[in-house]
Amino acid sequence: MKKLIKTHKKSIKIALGILAAIIIFTLFLNSKNVEFKTTFDQITELDQKYETSFKAEMIGGEAESLINYKHIDAYLEELKLIREEVANNVHSEKTKEEQATLLFIDARAMMLLAQKNYHLGNQYGSKGFAGDIEGFSCSESGYLINTAYYFNLSYSSGLEAYKMLDNLIADYHLIANIGELVGMNKEKPKFFYSLLGNLKTEVARNFIALEEFCFIDMDQGLISPVDPLKYNWVQTDKEAIKESLEDKGLNISYTAE
Repeated sequence: MKKLIKTHKKSIKIALGILAAIIIFTLFLNSKNVEFKTTFDQITELDQKYETSFKAEMIGGEAESLINYKHIDAYLEELKLIREEVANNVHSEKTKEEQATLLFIDARAMMLLAQKNYHLGNQYGSKGFAGDIEGFSCSESGYLINTAYYFNLSYSSGLEAYKMLDNLIADYHLIANIGELVGMNKEKPKFFYSLLGNLKTEVARNFIALEEFCFIDMDQGLISPVDPLKYNWVQTDKEAIKESLEDKGLNISYTAE
């Protein structure tokens, strides 16, 4: 009886070993080699589908070129699927080409997020900019808050995209023709020339206006956007501060209650 039990256990171990081998072999057959060129072509196809080009996109300046806002979320969803497919097929110890492929996907996502928030920051027109020649109204502070919020996100995402692209070209350009595909030197993506510093400047201007002229406490920073139509500016004694406004050099108007 004991001999029968031992034989049975041995058979189970053998069966489990064979099953494990089959699973590993099946996974090996189903796995795909990650190639930068394949992912690059997929992203190029998405560019064509959504009428843009990662090589031409640029935030700010006379040569500004942006993806249409209505296409960004759909593009990001498809890009997410591409990344998941790549991530599921990389080795536990990623090869240089696998690292570069994931880096390129992430850089593309950051470029799109930077443009999305740039679009959102511009949606209010002159109302969202304290530095606009027409001046601003503290009763419309919600617009200043939102533009600063979105421009700050655009700046952060844009800077990450810049760093990732720079890292990709600097560290991986000799792998799988990456330098030639992505572009180097005079052929590098126009996104490198984005005027990201201007976004930070506009954020700072809005902050100064909100804190020094509208007396809004911004110590907690830009946590979230607000509803500009419902946002309540805390009214202060306008007459008490009116004398100092001209010295500040800004044209500030107040909406009568």
